[in-house]
Amino acid sequence: MKYSYYIFFLQLICIALPARGQYTSLFTPDVPDQITISISGKKMAFYQHLIMQADKDPSAVIEPQYKTSFKISIKDPHSSSLFKAKARIMGDWKDHISAVRKPHVSSLKIALKKGNIGGIVDFKLLLPRTRNRNMEIFWTALMEYIGFPTLFTKYVYVSINGLRYKAIFQESPQKEFLERFGLRESPIIEADERQLWSNRLYEVAFGNPYNNTPEIAAKIDNNAFLKNPTAMVIATKGIQRFIEELKNPNGDNTIFFNEIHDRYAEHALIWHNRKMIYDPIYNLFIPIYYDGNVGEIRNKKSPCSNKSSIDDFLKKPVSKKDQQWLDTFQTIYKARSWEDLNYSQQCILRDILELQKTMSQWKRMLPISKKRLPFSTTTLQQEHNIGIFKGDLYIQSFYNDTFQDCIYDLTTNKIKTCTPIDNTLAKKSISGSREPTQTTPQKIYNLVQGIVDQTENITETFLHIKPNNKDIQMAIAPNHVLFLQIDPGSNERNFKFKLQDSLTSKIVISGEVGPQDHFTFINTSKHNIPATEARYDQNLLTSCVTYYDVTFKGGYLFADKMYCEDAINIIRSKGTINEIHIQNASYDALDIDFSTLTIDSVKVQSAGNDCVDVSSGKYNFKKIDAILCGDKGISVGERAHVIVDQITIKNAYDAAVSKDLSTLSINHLQASQISQHCLSSYQKKQEHGPARLTVSRYQCSGSIYKDQLSKILYK
Repeated sequence: MKYSYYIFFLQLICIALPARGQYTSLFTPDVPDQITISISGKKMAFYQHLIMQADKDPSAVIEPQYKTSFKISIKDPHSSSLFKAKARIMGDWKDHISAVRKPHVSSLKIALKKGNIGGIVDFKLLLPRTRNRNMEIFWTALMEYIGFPTLFTKYVYVSINGLRYKAIFQESPQKEFLERFGLRESPIIEADERQLWSNRLYEVAFGNPYNNTPEIAAKIDNNAFLKNPTAMVIATKGIQRFIEELKNPNGDNTIFFNEIHDRYAEHALIWHNRKMIYDPIYNLFIPIYYDGNVGEIRNKKSPCSNKSSIDDFLKKPVSKKDQQWLDTFQTIYKARSWEDLNYSQQCILRDILELQKTMSQWKRMLPISKKRLPFSTTTLQQEHNIGIFKGDLYIQSFYNDTFQDCIYDLTTNKIKTCTPIDNTLAKKSISGSREPTQTTPQKIYNLVQGIVDQTENITETFLHIKPNNKDIQMAIAPNHVLFLQIDPGSNERNFKFKLQDSLTSKIVISGEVGPQDHFTFINTSKHNIPATEARYDQNLLTSCVTYYDVTFKGGYLFADKMYCEDAINIIRSKGTINEIHIQNASYDALDIDFSTLTIDSVKVQSAGNDCVDVSSGKYNFKKIDAILCGDKGISVGERAHVIVDQITIKNAYDAAVSKDLSTLSINHLQASQISQHCLSSYQKKQEHGPARLTVSRYQCSGSIYKDQLSKILYK
């Protein structure tokens, strides 16, 4: 089996990165050019029956009863083994099925039970005509290229029991998609179309189609996020913000997105086609392109609407730098579509390049006080519309610290009563899987409204540290988050913070840390995390101290007595740190994600879980001293690439661990009092693959562990 351990570095070399502040894919999924599917005789007959019945059905759409899942097997592209999976017919309209020839085919939605395809475990195989063929590949590649998180899309050949046809491979929006763009698992909010389609089908039956559009409704797309009540509250906040954003856009990274889609993919801007990533830390949205019917150019602002204007536009001179940008995209596009850019695509690409120079506005580039949007609770809405139906509408809200169903009378426009519901039913509502509350004369689905009261009374303040600010001492009150924006400074500066509650006093830092900046974080209370609670809050903060989108030009970090899931968490940051010193951490001491960092010295004295835990990035540690680690001395995961010159570990369960397509290279390891393994290398998560650990010198009396495909090398 062949895996590319250095794909992260090749990505940096081979692709011209977008401007600072945008979302860059950390690697390109290694999706093969052919997907080989095996379906047993009975399952194949069942699949063919579903297609034929859907095709014969007088309805213009594919009804839900034809979307029943069935078992399939997919060949591992790296070996002769097979991955077990589930598949079903997907799509709204009947262009997603083809019953012209036998065997019949359709667009498919596939979920792998084991293994992955290029790091992807859930994906679609779309009939090309349903997405305007290569224009879908062109647009998704372009959206990714200019900095929007985008579902990986390319042409593949599909072979089903020997029948070979061309399809569009497109990943589904799941955790691995978010992490590939440097985003921790967060809610992906999408429009809830169920009431819209219920109205359409009802109206078609009575000969009066599409005259009664319901109000905007939303649900979460990545249901796996809903692991606990806190996640459900975060998702409910996201749904509320999503509806507010569609009704009154406020520019959450959407100004540029909306303009270019209005020109070239306006179908993606229809409310029931919208998808957005909700970032609870910044309380803002990152739009995702979906189903835009790309190429239907009706916007008069576009220079690409007819051949004459295209000719004139393409005659304009292009700078050497811009030509390199255009050429790089051409290479990416050809790899995914197997074609060169056509005349119209060249014009669109040039126009997007020009628009990007003047319109691209990214919240991540702003001070945290401007990119962190305030969250306001809503009120129980007194006006609702689902179309022509009059009767009872169930509205779910988070109200008085519990999920509640409020029954709204569509005839009197008044709320009758509100009743608490259990979390199981609330989860179904948030995910859009709840059964209709009424079925006659048509199906009526519930709405999720939002947060009706302040659930945890969390307050927040913003502090801007400027270059001439020298010494700051602050106490962080319980149920309070300090958002700290730091400007670069060359002189010595000392920042001391006392956290008055071990779980609810939080600090989020953004900006640039100077070479002589000293940070001290001390918790002054004691509080253990309840075993049944989520180890993050409603802002999705796992740590007491979070460095988010920070450039480090040095700096010294010290933390003591932290009881959060992570004492210090560094996310999506870059640069060099002089020293990190953490002691008495209840769980992970140092956690770093999606970053590129060189750290001169790390000292950890007593951590309840991992002393050092890094993932998805490139890290160089000169020296690590880790004493009393409840689990691992150093844990490297999720495609991280780590070099450690010298590491000393004393009293840990495992000393050094590399997992999930990561590489860990250690020059000198000295470990003692190790309960289990000195060196470990293995795959843990389905979406990844085998790992590698290389060590030049090590002193350790424990055992060595690796799985069948991972490696441990000795130099």
